[in-house]
Amino acid sequence: MGTGAIVVLTCLQLLPAGTVYYKYGKMAGNPTAHWYPFAGATISGSTITLTLTDGADGDDDLQQNSAITDPGGPVMPMGVPVGAASIPTLSEWALLLLSTLTGLFALAWLRGRKVAGA
Repeated sequence: MGTGAIVVLTCLQLLPAGTVYYKYGKMAGNPTAHWYPFAGATISGSTITLTLTDGADGDDDLQQNSAITDPGGPVMPMGVPVGAASIPTLSEWALLLLSTLTGLFALAWLRGRKVAGA
């Protein structure tokens, strides 16, 4: 095998549990380019550490030529929420005030209809 390299990727946010690093390319056992989970990746928090070897799985051209081609990226498991966002609502008192005002406007509208119809 050729020389190796350790690449550290830092993401802007924590990666959810179950995140896997996938690579696109050829493997020694499958020379057709395809997506596959890369065993040389370690994921912890917001950091992905890749251990790459020139000419081995993870190097797209599979040649010991002092160049490692590394197309790939993290894949988050389906169904795992990335982040929950709170939805702003009115307080109980604001809802009571809004309901009271709506009732008063409805009452005034009904009184106006009775006066116009009389």
